[in-house]
Amino acid sequence: MVMSLLLTVLVDQHWFGLVLVGSQIALICSVFALLLIWWVEWRNGRVW
Repeated sequence: MVMSLLLTVLVDQHWFGLVLVGSQIALICSVFALLLIWWVEWRNGRVW
């Protein structure tokens, strides 16, 4: 609770938006990485 209050005081709306967009991009990249790993394994016949 104290940490989130401190973050809202230190980080204004602009930086909060940048953090939000950055986390969304990181999430999308991790999903694509997992799909790529699954596709490579599937092509090698190791997915059951």
